[in-house]
Amino acid sequence: MKRNKLIKYFIIICCLLLFNNFGLAKNAVLINQEAYKKLCGIWTRNKKFNSESLFSWGNSKILINGSLEIDLGHETPYLQSASWGSFEIIKAFKENDFFAIVIRFFDKKEYELKISLIDNDTILFHETEFVKMDPFLNNPHYKKNLFYKISGPIIKYYRPKTSNLRLRSEPSLKGNVIRLLNKDEKLLLIKKEQEETIDGVKGTWIKVLSEKDEMGWCFDGFLEAL
Repeated sequence: MKRNKLIKYFIIICCLLLFNNFGLAKNAVLINQEAYKKLCGIWTRNKKFNSESLFSWGNSKILINGSLEIDLGHETPYLQSASWGSFEIIKAFKENDFFAIVIRFFDKKEYELKISLIDNDTILFHETEFVKMDPFLNNPHYKKNLFYKISGPIIKYYRPKTSNLRLRSEPSLKGNVIRLLNKDEKLLLIKKEQEETIDGVKGTWIKVLSEKDEMGWCFDGFLEAL
């Protein structure tokens, strides 16, 4: 009996530790580095722009009612079309020869969009259930759903200077530790936060996306740029 109680308490303690220290940061979406690098940005059917807005990577030029926005670095990653508005992105990843984005519609139903990369600045939307519904994406005036990138994040990578660097859930020493990073891990920069000094080292907290699809924060005073 006593042994069963000890086992029960041990399981509870382990669950608490996992929940507090090794959970993903705020939104547990699945976004990988390749999808962020290729899809994140402002896309339009022509290359003119006449407005500016703030995205996770900074100010970007957009077309009013004529652009498709994919912000994978936002606290809640989203896709916004000119006709329907904004949708939460659940997943964004590469699958075989195309990229896939899974969005949540207003009725909570999930739709998958399939996207081919024509070149670094051109994407093609394949015909899917959601594309058929969206008058902006499924425009009869266009033979192909081609979109051109007019703005996007600067792609920059870092790696830890030493092993066991903490990847945290928020830009603070009080942030929960998601896990300890290895020295050779490649971290994709998402955005920068406030500057401070830690252990005599001056630096900036940066939001990164790991090769294991974890979104978290590191202090760049302990990182080196690649």
